[in-house]
Amino acid sequence: MKVQANVNMAILESWIQRLIGQDGANLYRYKGVLAVKGMNKKFVFQGVGMLFTGDFQGEWKEPENERESRFVFIGKNLDRDELNDGFAECIVNAANMQKIRDIEKLEAAERLGGDLLGAARRDDVAMLKRLISAGVSPSFGNSAGQ
Repeated sequence: MKVQANVNMAILESWIQRLIGQDGANLYRYKGVLAVKGMNKKFVFQGVGMLFTGDFQGEWKEPENERESRFVFIGKNLDRDELNDGFAECIVNAANMQKIRDIEKLEAAERLGGDLLGAARRDDVAMLKRLISAGVSPSFGNSAGQ
């Protein structure tokens, strides 16, 4: 598949994990070079079966709005439409913006929650007060720590 578009990294990672978990035994080989929104380097990935590796490598020469994402999956019993639909959900476009915003909010909350737990472990009262005043619920640690 080839598309002139950027992808959202969080959605892409989730899709790849789901794909490998569901179809790993049927995936002989897969590889791609993807344009990740906000990154100046190419995300290059490859895999065999359930073994996946990916890394940012090499700067893009094209401006962000002209970058092309490409990938190929080789295997048996793979549903081409399902692969295309799954990848389409990773593309940064108007149709996916609410999903992307929701994921970004969740990631921000997880970071702040992690900061809260770290401050609580260190008994850092000043940091705890800053985080709580920034909107992190003091009860976050109760649900995250269990």
